[in-house]
Amino acid sequence: MIKKKFQTKPSLLNFLLVAFLLITVITSVTVVKQKQDLRSKAQTTCYLWPATNETKSLQDAINSYNCVRVKRGIYNLTQPITLWSNKTLTGESRDETILKASDNWPNNGLEGVVQVIRNDVSGVDISNLTIDANQISTHAMVVRGAVVDNVWAKNGKCTGITIPGPGTTVKNSIIERNGDSCPVAPPGAGLYADGTGDKNNPPPRFAPRIINNTIKDNYGPGIDINTVWNGVIQGNTITNNKGWAAVSLYSSSYWNVSGNTINHPATDDYQKYHPLCAGGPNGKKSAGIFLCEDYDQNEGQPNTITTYNTIENNRTASWYGILLIGNDEQTPYLVPRYNTIRNNNVYGSWHGCVDDYKKGQGSGGDNTWLNNNCSGTSNTLPSYF
Repeated sequence: MIKKKFQTKPSLLNFLLVAFLLITVITSVTVVKQKQDLRSKAQTTCYLWPATNETKSLQDAINSYNCVRVKRGIYNLTQPITLWSNKTLTGESRDETILKASDNWPNNGLEGVVQVIRNDVSGVDISNLTIDANQISTHAMVVRGAVVDNVWAKNGKCTGITIPGPGTTVKNSIIERNGDSCPVAPPGAGLYADGTGDKNNPPPRFAPRIINNTIKDNYGPGIDINTVWNGVIQGNTITNNKGWAAVSLYSSSYWNVSGNTINHPATDDYQKYHPLCAGGPNGKKSAGIFLCEDYDQNEGQPNTITTYNTIENNRTASWYGILLIGNDEQTPYLVPRYNTIRNNNVYGSWHGCVDDYKKGQGSGGDNTWLNNNCSGTSNTLPSYF
């Protein structure tokens, strides 16, 4: 009897254990299915525009729905499309869903075909679209507080994508043939980030993320950063642009520029808007990666300094592969300082690496150069001038 009772208890425990496991599995499957259903529902709640017998304009649809999915087609627009917080605008196919500026376009020098312009905007998603400024709109896109993913931005008079505020990511996109006819500051750029309008809240730590894009054939720099801090330029292919540099950082600090492939024409072009940042051992020439500082932060322009940037693991070719230059002729410290440049390959450049801040030039702030191929072999130093 004792033995029989001892054998019965494990059987009951086994039964309860099996039942518990079955309940757990069923519950897990149910939860997974509910999540899938919710995800599917979320994916299908985008308003498909234009609907059959559509009466809403695209802007009206965006005003009415948080998510709008645009069907394949070419849509000629007569005014910018404006988004605000928690709006999603997507297309059925990037190359086949085209939003295009057309005649009677309202130019004001600030507009984009697609724009996110309010200061307090966040949570905007724009994807799977071609944005064609058609050499009519000043910019293809003007965005802040937005994620731009798999977009083709082209033919902006001044820029493909302008970033005037915080919270923006541009990734997996093509930016090309922009900046040909910019009336304000020719030439324009492929992508332009500008913090000069945020002087009441310096420094402008917009922290944009520019990742895995193809930026090509623009009529000015591929990426032009003007007084913006804390950004990332990573994994991009930046080729055959014009202007003084493929990547230009002016008065911009705490950037990480890494893992980019850069091929920029070796020309006599230089930074004409900041002539004190024009020059080098071979004179005024273009650069693959360009860092410039020319004004004192105490001269009425707060935080116009170019410091603590990290330039690493890039392959860059131009006249100057990497050029750090400033206004040290006026004051020894008006030049990019405290920057780290490491593990870069400048093969194909006429003059590999150049640093305008000689060691011991001022009271401190030497740039750190580590394991760069500056002159055909590894771990070579820049030219100081």
